[in-house]
Amino acid sequence: MIETKAANTLVRGPDGFHAYNTDYQCVLETLRANLPAVPGGSPLHDKTVLVLGAGGVARAVTHALHHEGALVTIANRTEERGHALAEEVGCRNVDWAARHNVIADILVNCTSVGMHPNVDESPIHPSFLKPGLTVFDTVYTPETTLLVKESRDRGCHVITGVDLFVRQAALQFQLFTGREAPQDLMRKVVKRALSPVTIRSEDESDA
Repeated sequence: MIETKAANTLVRGPDGFHAYNTDYQCVLETLRANLPAVPGGSPLHDKTVLVLGAGGVARAVTHALHHEGALVTIANRTEERGHALAEEVGCRNVDWAARHNVIADILVNCTSVGMHPNVDESPIHPSFLKPGLTVFDTVYTPETTLLVKESRDRGCHVITGVDLFVRQAALQFQLFTGREAPQDLMRKVVKRALSPVTIRSEDESDA
């Protein structure tokens, strides 16, 4: 939280309130769980990462990645915000139009592009998606965004926003209650709530 200068969870304790940033911790947990383990080190060390976006999630992501020794490049649709975040973190920034020229091991989408209802949009051209590239889309509504679908079709290793969302919910549950969260159950509930059938039923009920 000190690095990101932001918090999304407040917990009241005997000595007052404590602030936490679940984005920071859970982004690292999500990536570590989905990348090959490195004995005695971080699987993110020296990995080249392209981060799309410069908002709240991107701030936590870039700080976390930088702390792990990753080589981070930020591309944001508003150049000034991307440049400001890159200076804050101490990483590279490129224009949004130049994002496809970046060579990366990992792509992290922290923009809202592809989020419901704009499900036919993707923040990156399919030609950027190569076999072996790890693609982490933080959007979770829907879970299978166009970016996720195209990445799978092109042989990328895909991490969806649901994984991050569930880990954040589990961490907040633990912070609030002091007990371990039932992550498997939480994941099932979230996936059921975000299923196409559920979305269709809600749309029809609003008609």
